[in-house]
Amino acid sequence: MRDSGAIIGAGAVAGVTAAWLRKAGRPAPLVCARTFFDAFTVIGDGSGADITQECPVEVITSPDDAHVVSWVFVAVKAHDTASVKPWLDALTDHNTVIVIMQNGIDHLERARPVTDSGEILPVLVFAGAERSSPATIHHRIGASLTVPDSSAGKALAAYMGGGVHITTSEDFLTESWRKLLINIGLNPITALTLRHADVLRDTHVQRTCIALLAETRAVANAVGAHISDADVSNVLALYRSYPAEVGSSMLYDRLAGRSLEYDLLLGAVVRAAHIHNISVPVAETLLALTSVVDAAPVIQSPLPELVEGRHQPD
Repeated sequence: MRDSGAIIGAGAVAGVTAAWLRKAGRPAPLVCARTFFDAFTVIGDGSGADITQECPVEVITSPDDAHVVSWVFVAVKAHDTASVKPWLDALTDHNTVIVIMQNGIDHLERARPVTDSGEILPVLVFAGAERSSPATIHHRIGASLTVPDSSAGKALAAYMGGGVHITTSEDFLTESWRKLLINIGLNPITALTLRHADVLRDTHVQRTCIALLAETRAVANAVGAHISDADVSNVLALYRSYPAEVGSSMLYDRLAGRSLEYDLLLGAVVRAAHIHNISVPVAETLLALTSVVDAAPVIQSPLPELVEGRHQPD
């Protein structure tokens, strides 16, 4: 059991996690997935390097085939957290660290209902990656994690040392809102426009982003985080630095017809704003729009009758 790990999920975060574990010299992890495969193919490492890694894994498709491990990396979307309970029941005991590798600001509250054993460790993942086909991941940008400055956080930094850069923070609440600040502009806007990061360079979109980030900053500080004007400026600079082809997890989910994490990002801001009587019209508008397009099919081309000029209004 010592040094053994399991990853729940087979998406982009799962793939880059397997690559980080391999680079750190750890044993090939169990991967809890729906279908069998032998290895993740991870293209790129987040630095722009033109490399491809084959990361062997041991895939299991039923909790009946699982065994207790030291580390469990939960890499499913946040709205799928409830579904991992059978896996956690089979993979954990009181010595297991359960690493929640999801977006959002409420990792602990989300995970506690699905496990009563092990220690829950929230993690902020800074990596832009996309699953282009089953078990194939394009790791485009970023390769770092932020964890609380706790014994479990320090243990994870040691466990994955050499595989990925890990920062420990004494103010994880503030770091969580900083990460949310990054996600809240890029994700819904790319998903709604079906555009990559290049859309953030549009002047009108930039104005919307600035207003949204200002609303998020006000809410974050109201709940006890410490977000400054410099944090907002840093996010805007980060957006400008993104290569035009970089997308977001919400964009890729919409293109694939999967559910969107709009409630985790925009919903969290709107709910906290209501509690603290803060006006957030931009966040409310984007929340309404993303909730409407959630899991709706994407129309890839105009309707034929419009292309051919038939049935158009006078």
